[in-house]
Amino acid sequence: MLHSIALAVWIAALGWLMTILAIIGWRREKLARRQLRTAIEQRLGIDLLTGLAHRSAFLAQAEHEVNRSQRAGHALSVLLVDIDDMRALNAHYGHHGGDLALRHVGTVCRTLVRDFDVLGRFSSEEVAILLPDTRLEGARSVAERIIETVAAHQVVLEDGRRFTVRVTVGMAELASEVEDAEDLLLAADGSLKRAIERRRENETA
Repeated sequence: MLHSIALAVWIAALGWLMTILAIIGWRREKLARRQLRTAIEQRLGIDLLTGLAHRSAFLAQAEHEVNRSQRAGHALSVLLVDIDDMRALNAHYGHHGGDLALRHVGTVCRTLVRDFDVLGRFSSEEVAILLPDTRLEGARSVAERIIETVAAHQVVLEDGRRFTVRVTVGMAELASEVEDAEDLLLAADGSLKRAIERRRENETA
């Protein structure tokens, strides 16, 4: 009797240990994949999910464009395209759904801008777009087209579920008080935060 109990306990403990080892192995594999992906992105300067420039590559290009526009006296605007309620999307459709939403936004942005505009994945839920030789009014027109087009085409999951992605856009134009790319992006970020606040106020009104 005691032998049978001990055997059952040993089998249960072995099963528990195998489960723990499997979890550890899965986490290590996931970490290794993430590290490999990061290394490739840094090497290529491209975000593998969206196909856009990754953040550091985009920032380097932004600094170049700001310097060029300042020297030549040309207009330059920037857009920050933020996915609405990304946390809720991830919670409801999983992180894969969130990835598909970001890829969808990146694809729409790429199709609606000019060949010489600069796009990058700016954060986990934002795409940034530099618009050389573009004043704020022109940037606003691009932003409106992005907002409309993103919402007009649903994202489709492998299981057939569909969902609509909506975005909020902040924007800023190169001005005399802007010293560098960081200033320009901070101005766009401030514009984005105000736009998000207005959207939330409208939703609760």
